[in-house]
Amino acid sequence: MLPIIAYRKSSSGIATFTYELAKALSSVYDVLLPAFGMQSALKDALQERGVTVLDMGGDPYELGYAGGPILEYYVLSSKVKKVLEKLGNFNGHAIFTIPGFAIKFREPLVTKSWDFQGLLHSIITRLRYLPSSLKVPSVPVSVEYWLIDNAVYRRSIYIYCLTTISFKFNSAKFGSKAVYLPPPIEVEDVKLVLSDKLRVLFVSRDLSIPRKNFVNLLNALALLNDSYITKMRLTLAGANSAKFSRYIKLLRQKGLEIVELGFVNRECMRDVYMRNDILVYPSYYEELGYAVLEAMAHGLAIISSDTPSFKDMVIHGWNGFLIKPSDYRGLATYLTMLLENRVLLKKMRERSLEVVKDRFNPKLTAQKLKAIID
Repeated sequence: MLPIIAYRKSSSGIATFTYELAKALSSVYDVLLPAFGMQSALKDALQERGVTVLDMGGDPYELGYAGGPILEYYVLSSKVKKVLEKLGNFNGHAIFTIPGFAIKFREPLVTKSWDFQGLLHSIITRLRYLPSSLKVPSVPVSVEYWLIDNAVYRRSIYIYCLTTISFKFNSAKFGSKAVYLPPPIEVEDVKLVLSDKLRVLFVSRDLSIPRKNFVNLLNALALLNDSYITKMRLTLAGANSAKFSRYIKLLRQKGLEIVELGFVNRECMRDVYMRNDILVYPSYYEELGYAVLEAMAHGLAIISSDTPSFKDMVIHGWNGFLIKPSDYRGLATYLTMLLENRVLLKKMRERSLEVVKDRFNPKLTAQKLKAIID
């Protein structure tokens, strides 16, 4: 039995990684997954793979928990450890996809990391891109997470780095215990079909989160002339699109078709990806950004910011384009290019599938991780 600790719904990209890792490792281990707030559809999908999902109740964040990370994860780690020890065949080793869950474990077997910046840089980044009301509270939270992560990494046997820049960063700090393994994602069985319009997708849990940089896309679309914009469709998968109602209204008046879906649960995202050609993801920063991988696994071309983690996924000019987060003119140029060149669009979509198969293959990840663990 190999526990993967733990699925947590509110952790977004980490939750997706945890889910995909559990599926990948189920081919070589009997996987046990404690889960906080997992939707029933995802739970059923894992159980079909032979993964044992332990329902740990709702996610504390969604239940209104307002304390600091250290106390929160001390409680959660204690809860998970107690449940595992009651099972009787737990040897103390586990893979931790959230370092905080390892607080109560003496020697974590493998701990996930996609960190690529130090504490000071992390604080500066959050102060720059968080809403004003969250800037000051983010400082002690950043310090607590840094203390948790570093304490856990020092005790871990291995640190599983999900990006090449994270591997470089952690190797310098922790030496040979840092290992690089690409995050797994299954390629969907898709038939790539182009429609009359260029179908553009923007995804975020909340469109108003400053670091997601939705304004960049709005500014890019505003540059396009009417003859182009009427040949496009924009789908928004995220809450709070109403905060941008004035801009959305102006774009609709120019002739842009806009579909506002609101927040979309992960189990429903497959249909959303399948109805689009391009994912635009111009975030100011992301530790990983699993939505890019998910979109690629469904055959979408990508236009993303050139933040370090995306450089492992998006090959500029091959399966998409990389831009500076503030470069809305560049984004407009690439949207126009793909609108005019449908052959290039189809090739980029095909190449996204190829990149996922070659670099992020779940079977290869499972085999490499098993070799490390065994």
